[in-house]
Amino acid sequence: MVSVVLGLWTATQTASGGVNATVTTAPNLYLCEPDGGDCGQDDSGADEQLFENAENLLPNTFASDRLRLRNTGGQSLDVVRAVTTVSETADPGADCAVLPTVRIGLDLPLGPGPFPFPLPHDNHGPSFAQTQGLQVFFRTVDDPRYDGSFGFEGQAIHIASGGHEDFTVQVLLRGDTPSACEDNAWNISISWQVVTDVTR
Repeated sequence: MVSVVLGLWTATQTASGGVNATVTTAPNLYLCEPDGGDCGQDDSGADEQLFENAENLLPNTFASDRLRLRNTGGQSLDVVRAVTTVSETADPGADCAVLPTVRIGLDLPLGPGPFPFPLPHDNHGPSFAQTQGLQVFFRTVDDPRYDGSFGFEGQAIHIASGGHEDFTVQVLLRGDTPSACEDNAWNISISWQVVTDVTR
């Protein structure tokens, strides 16, 4: 028996090329007060002033205002988070150690049928929010029907180009706020961080 061994010569070729990240504009978010299908009173350009009157809060009460986030850019965006800052601007007795609580809730109407909380627009669910590091927003809390009932788990906000999402901003003064806080005033600032969403 004769065996033949062949020498196998090898060679390596390389396919190569360059890629680049596309040049796009940053997400373009515009804040205003909602009025029907569009913006109503608009007093600060792309920013918006809320709580423009003296709210005269008492312990265990809240003030409420509405805010619309509009996507005026050419690409969809997601809200990463809303960061609230509360700073005291007046404390006549210099003896109030209480800050009001700020709640930001989805301003959603009740829907028809047995499940009264339809998903609005095309927002993301809480599991997507968790994997992407997005803040989950819940419904406004001044109606007990919104308080986590009917299995509502919150939503991460997705706004398509030209679309919007409405929110209710509430400022609550705790029930145990002492009389030392009478005539105090606070400034509420909410910074909205958004990111371009290329998943849809």
